[in-house]
Amino acid sequence: PPPVLGLVGLLGGDAVSFGEVAHVDGQRDVAGGIALVGLFHDGNKAVESCSFYGIMKGKEYTGGIVGEINKLGQIKQCINYASVNGGNRTGGIVGKVNYVDDEPWVNECVNVGDVEADHFVGGIAGYISADGNEGKDWIKIARCGNYGRITASSTDGGCVGGLVGKCDTDKIRVNNGANHGTVVGN
Repeated sequence: PPPVLGLVGLLGGDAVSFGEVAHVDGQRDVAGGIALVGLFHDGNKAVESCSFYGIMKGKEYTGGIVGEINKLGQIKQCINYASVNGGNRTGGIVGKVNYVDDEPWVNECVNVGDVEADHFVGGIAGYISADGNEGKDWIKIARCGNYGRITASSTDGGCVGGLVGKCDTDKIRVNNGANHGTVVGN
């Protein structure tokens, strides 16, 4: 089976907007509920004005809206209402944000659904990484909020946060964000 799963497996064009999906259930390496349920690897891609309802089940890099973004990937004005369950790097909006050369951006997004995974769990983003490349720009998370229950179920320290589960770079800006949900770590 393919490594990505959702409304759009791998986004090759410029944008997905006004999408809506009711249920994604699978154990893939990269999974996201609405669009790009996969990877923004090249160029300026955007997932915009989308919502996801129902249940999102994935393995690694699992997000209610997007599994993983790289390079200039943008997620704007999206809402996740679904429960999201993954293994590692799981977020209500995006599972993993990977800072390569240019600034990824998550803007005006809201997570309402409960999110649970073993490690690196966040209401907006599960895991943020620079993967050894500290470029000139910043990862930006702006005007985002979480209302869901965020749980790291690992018994060996799971890294869990209302907005971001774990960040492995100092090149991040979180502006005007708020967590209103319960955060639980085992």
